[in-house]
Amino acid sequence: MASIVSSMYFENFQNQIGAPQPTQQFSNPIMALLPLSIPGNFSFVFTFGMNYDVSQSHNLQVIFKDPQNNILNNTGEICMPASDDQYLPAEYRGIIFTMDYRNIPIRSTGVFAAEVYFDGALLGTCPIPAYPAKPLEGDVSIAR
Repeated sequence: MASIVSSMYFENFQNQIGAPQPTQQFSNPIMALLPLSIPGNFSFVFTFGMNYDVSQSHNLQVIFKDPQNNILNNTGEICMPASDDQYLPAEYRGIIFTMDYRNIPIRSTGVFAAEVYFDGALLGTCPIPAYPAKPLEGDVSIAR
């Protein structure tokens, strides 16, 4: 049975191409989306790990929604082909999936969420709140 085993939001990430294999470097984990102002746009990264039966092909879909349940981003169904990788025991096989969201509209405060669908069924929801960033002391350029 498929399951989400980890999830995290970050400010940024980079793909590093190099030997012996490409790597992902994540920076600044976040517990809330903090745009300079609301309404406004905000860029961030969402990543999650999931276990599933890799011996069969499956479909994965990630939908990011605002507090009013409006869809802000939808990957559509992504086909994950079967794999014959036998390195790990079956219960530990799966993927790490990363979404690099750029300029997502944040129109209100509240709890946003990434919904993860596996073969058309909701597998889990990964919430994150959004609030305007606290201005630096003495910064009068951001009106609240």
